Amino acid sequence: MLGVYKFSVERDYIQKTCLREYWIVDPLKNIVTVCLLEKGSYPQIVFIENQQIISTLFPALTFTVQQTLST
Repeated sequence: MLGVYKFSVERDYIQKTCLREYWIVDPLKNIVTVCLLEKGSYPQIVFIENQQIISTLFPALTFTVQQTLST
């Protein structure tokens, strides 16, 4: 439960700083979640396995979830 609380506190801090984009990499589930600031909140886009990760801030940056997790 502490992990959930800590993540919630960190997410609140990120929201207050108006960070435009952040990624959550979960190697246990083999997913990357991209969170984009839109109108004061962070909708999440979840990418799995061989999906190409999309970043609106860095459109030239292209790689898959597997490539991210293998480094």
